[in-house]
Amino acid sequence: MSQQTKNAKPQHDPLGFSYTATGDKEVTLTRSFNAPRDRVFAAMTTRELLRRWFGDPNRSSEGEIKEGVEWRSLDKNGRVTMRGVVKELVAPQRFVSTESSLGAPPYPDEILAACVYEERNGTTLFIETFSFDSRKNRDIAIESGLESVYQEAFTKLDDILAHWPEADTKSSGDANKRVVTEFFRVMSERDEPGMRKCMTRDVTWTLFGTLPVSGIHRGQDAIFRDIFGLWDKFESNGGGSQDITKMLAEDDSVSVECHITGNLKNGKRYDMYYSLLFDLRDGRIAAVREYVDTMHMKDTVFD
Repeated sequence: MSQQTKNAKPQHDPLGFSYTATGDKEVTLTRSFNAPRDRVFAAMTTRELLRRWFGDPNRSSEGEIKEGVEWRSLDKNGRVTMRGVVKELVAPQRFVSTESSLGAPPYPDEILAACVYEERNGTTLFIETFSFDSRKNRDIAIESGLESVYQEAFTKLDDILAHWPEADTKSSGDANKRVVTEFFRVMSERDEPGMRKCMTRDVTWTLFGTLPVSGIHRGQDAIFRDIFGLWDKFESNGGGSQDITKMLAEDDSVSVECHITGNLKNGKRYDMYYSLLFDLRDGRIAAVREYVDTMHMKDTVFD
C-alpha cells in the first residue's frame, strides 16, 4: 500500500466533494448539489439522464432500476462493461446495488455501492459508500483515478440540475411511480414486509362505500388486519392476476387503474377494476384512497 493511500484525506471542492478511504475496506464519496434530493435521485436513477452525465454517452444499458433486478451497462459495440443487482431502492432517499466492472479500471471483485440522499434546505448531500472484499482491492480503486472521473461527471450533473428537464423526467413523479409500482409488485407476491417497506408507519387507507371494511384505516397494522386480511378469502393456488392498466403522477400523488382477478374459497370468481389514489411523503406511501365496485365485492367476497 502506498503512503498516499494510508494517509488518504478528503479532497474538498466548493461543493464539498470528497473521495477517501474509510474503515478497512470502504471508500466514501460525498458531494453537495444545489437541487432538491428528488431531482438528484431522479438524475442518478433515470437511464436517459444518467448517460448524459456519467461515463460514455454512447453506451447503452439493460435491465430495470428495480429491487432484485440485474442491470448491465454496454459499450457502443454491445459489450458488457459493468453489471450489478439492485439490492434496495427507497426513492428518493436510498439506493443500494452491487457493481462488477469489466472495463477500465476493473474492480477485482464485486463491490457493494450504497447511496444516501439527504435534503438540506433545498440542497442535497449525496453520500456513496463503496464496500470492497479486501483492503487491497479498495486501494486499487483509490489509485485508479476514479476520483477525477466523478469530479468531472458531477460538474456535468450540476448543469443538468440547473436546467432541469421536467419534460424528460417528470421530476418527483417518476420516483413516486417507481414506489407505487414496487408496492404492486410485492403486493402481488403477498410480501407483507416488502409492502410495509413502501409505506409510512402512519399510512392511512380509505375504502369508500358501505362494505364491512369501508372507512378509514389508520396505520400499517390496521391496514393489514382489515384490508389485506381479505386475502384469507382467496385461494392461494393461483388462478388470479393483477395488472396495472393506467398510472399517472402529479406532484406527490399517483393515480392507478388496475384489474385484479382471483378465485375465492367460496367458489366464486373475483373480477374487479380498481381506481386508487396514492399520496406519497419522503418516498413512501402515506395515504391511499380506494374506489371499487362495492356491489361486486359484496356479492363475491362478503356473500
